[in-house]
Amino acid sequence: MEMYSNNASGSFILLTASVTFPVPFKIQAFGDENDPFDMDSVQIQEVVKDLNGNVYDYGIQNFFPVTINVSQNTPEQLNLALLAKRNLVGTNQARDIITLQQIVAGEVKTTYFKGKITEAPFGSPAGSNGKLKNMQYKFKFGNVS
Repeated sequence: MEMYSNNASGSFILLTASVTFPVPFKIQAFGDENDPFDMDSVQIQEVVKDLNGNVYDYGIQNFFPVTINVSQNTPEQLNLALLAKRNLVGTNQARDIITLQQIVAGEVKTTYFKGKITEAPFGSPAGSNGKLKNMQYKFKFGNVS
């Protein structure tokens, strides 16, 4: 009987941004308040029933949402903050196309392609416990493998 492991210890992410970070940087200083690396489920089909009870389905094109939570003032957080700042709408907007690779136990588990950073914090949020809060960055990707 083969044993399976669900241990994510030692995981990291490689992020490439076409303009801001053409050479990938490593993200491993994950925050401890939220899930460090999370992805929402994606609706892939819509199912409807007509007046006569016939069932129809059709595919839906959706993005693949990814959330990364990192500790404040780490090199990873500073890089993500720069990525967010460079992709704000404005005269010097980078318009980066982002690729993420999730590495678990030394093996590429998932690669996300054709992505954009969609949400980012600006500032340094603090919690009621007197500790700086984790910084959450959100992305949407067009393809995944």
